Amino acid sequence: MAEARRLAAEKRGRRSETWAALFLRLKFYRILARRVRNRAGEIDLIARAPSGLVCFIEVKARADPRPRHRFRGTSANARASPARRNSMWQGGQN
Repeated sequence: MAEARRLAAEKRGRRSETWAALFLRLKFYRILARRVRNRAGEIDLIARAPSGLVCFIEVKARADPRPRHRFRGTSANARASPARRNSMWQGGQN
């Protein structure tokens, strides 16, 4: 039962990342990388904006489609960790 839920969540997450990448491409962003893993965790999408700015995107998909506060269920530590993952990715690009 727990394994089935985990697999469903993984599938939902991958589908949401694909939709996010498509949306960004329609806005003329260039997708540089997907699902980049390092010691600090995973970065869902890395894209370059039309202005040249490199963007690190964390995609969140909820099973319940009702609108919620965007950080509900996300700890302060989890919100801070994308910065650690991003700096690690940038450090490896030299």
